Amino acid sequence: MSIGEPRFINYVPGTSKDERYHRVALAVVTILLRRRPQEVTVSAVARRAKVSRPWIYKYFGRETDSLLGFTVKYFGEAFNELDEEPFAHDSIDQWRQYLVERTNKALDDVESAPWLMLLYFRYRHDAGPIGVAMREIEQLHLDRFLASVPAELRRRRGNRRLERFARAFSATRNGVYFRWVDSGERSAWNRAELIDEIMRPVDAFVAWGST
Repeated sequence: MSIGEPRFINYVPGTSKDERYHRVALAVVTILLRRRPQEVTVSAVARRAKVSRPWIYKYFGRETDSLLGFTVKYFGEAFNELDEEPFAHDSIDQWRQYLVERTNKALDDVESAPWLMLLYFRYRHDAGPIGVAMREIEQLHLDRFLASVPAELRRRRGNRRLERFARAFSATRNGVYFRWVDSGERSAWNRAELIDEIMRPVDAFVAWGST
């Protein structure tokens, strides 16, 4: 997988402070891609992000764990659009279209920032601050996924079955995202075909037991 120089997805320049946060997060990602988490130090991040160490101390403290956790949340919240307030859709058709749009946007993101999936699968089960932050983001994403389910489908399937499906669908979709940016997958599928393939479990789940 060719990742090039990491860059932020959907980044819109904001205040000077926002831009410094942005550079810090990218600096941490760059170090993680080339080295180990133990080599993420305040000095290394400050040098690469072109910010002062006192500035990092002021906003992150002296522990590198806070830098690692911040970076995961910074990109994880953007990728999963966690700033949007979740709501239950009025119909299954509307919900399906919502999932298609989210999936299409996610494919754009992993194309422009392929390192997202690389770091996710590398550190998803890590016991340190990276893995902890990833699992927290993952749970927030699942909570929002479940909140988006229309009442009709919730009544038909029940909360426990919906939660199991949400976890399985999320894991499958993340695997497809990784293959999409890995060797050859983009040449094997066009975008519409890939989204149809990703949505197949959703359609099967909705149709299950129907007459």
